[in-house]
Amino acid sequence: MPYVIKPKTVRITFEDTAYDGAQMRCRNPENMDTYWSYQRELTSEDPERIASLIREFGDTMLIDWDISEEAEDGTVTEIPANGDGMMHIPLPLMATVVKRWLEVMAQPSIPLALPSPDGSTSEATSPSS
Repeated sequence: MPYVIKPKTVRITFEDTAYDGAQMRCRNPENMDTYWSYQRELTSEDPERIASLIREFGDTMLIDWDISEEAEDGTVTEIPANGDGMMHIPLPLMATVVKRWLEVMAQPSIPLALPSPDGSTSEATSPSS
């Protein structure tokens, strides 16, 4: 039976940013092409393309978050975790959301294997011995 790759999610926090305490849960990209597309396209100078990509990110990668806004009368309203929500939040927060996601996606999800020894501790003898 073949190994089945299941969709994975990641919880992202915003420590050491202006939004410390906020959290979101996102999907991992399906493949490296998706990751590199976001990485590359977000540096585009085409504002319509960037807006489209931000909306797409909200609709496809963002699962949930704990971001709300307070109105002048003190009413607190949750901002939906989707493309519309991404387009609604302040620009600095929008940039931070995508930046943190890209940073987390670029990190390995498991520790890399320890380097193998150079053989100097091996009990085997070399053929010339």
